[in-house]
Amino acid sequence: MSGRRAGRVTWLVAWALAACVHSVPAPVPEGALAAPVFVVRHAERAAEPAGDPVLTEAGEARAVALAARLDDVPLGGVVLSDRRRTRLTAQPTLDAQRIDTSAVARRVVVVPIGTDGVAAHVTRVADSARALARRTGRAVLVVGHSNTVGPIVRALGGPDYGELCDGEYSWLFIVRPRDGGVEPTRLTYGAPSPPRDAACGARMRP
Repeated sequence: MSGRRAGRVTWLVAWALAACVHSVPAPVPEGALAAPVFVVRHAERAAEPAGDPVLTEAGEARAVALAARLDDVPLGGVVLSDRRRTRLTAQPTLDAQRIDTSAVARRVVVVPIGTDGVAAHVTRVADSARALARRTGRAVLVVGHSNTVGPIVRALGGPDYGELCDGEYSWLFIVRPRDGGVEPTRLTYGAPSPPRDAACGARMRP
């Protein structure tokens, strides 16, 4: 092989190796978000069954609205509590995106509400969301409760929004990875929530 041809082959090999190196995404640091996390409260709940209520008609409509809101967001999976209202809120989204809900797929993570308090539950939910985003490389939906949604956003690196008022169901929080940190966004979806009452108005921070 001539020196000129050998030099060309060497350059092509070096270019190919460089292209391979640049095409590999940088590893996500341990504990950091690998993809956006969408956090919502379960939709409007009924009064019955008293211990584990289902959704009202308005709640069912909100669950459908959530699926429509996330239609263009390919989800890697969903993180829920063990209450039926969280699963029912997520179900239209699971159906619309044809997410495999089998235990083998591990794309639906249920985090039971234990006896060790809200803070411990929130930590488990946030850790589960990070792990699911890392494993699938896709966005994750988290469905929580009025007293866990704000703390979950905080545990993911977002601001401290406090707790939701009892009648607030329309908030959609997004925590996106950005430049080694996170970028939080607060939106709404579905029917508007009623105005906050005076007793609860101070619980959620602006």
